[in-house]
Amino acid sequence: MKDFQPLSNEKNLTVAYKQGDSLGCIDFDQYKDIKPHGISLASQLKTYNSCMTQA
Repeated sequence: MKDFQPLSNEKNLTVAYKQGDSLGCIDFDQYKDIKPHGISLASQLKTYNSCMTQA
């Protein structure tokens, strides 16, 4: 464990999403310029996170 490095935000998002967890308190605005199918990724992540925290 001497070479341990924490996960990046992107990897944390991937792990949380695959486990079906909420994504936590992450600043999604860094993803606002990524627009698959014309919809901001930041908006998609905020919506997903909101749904998962209400469940």
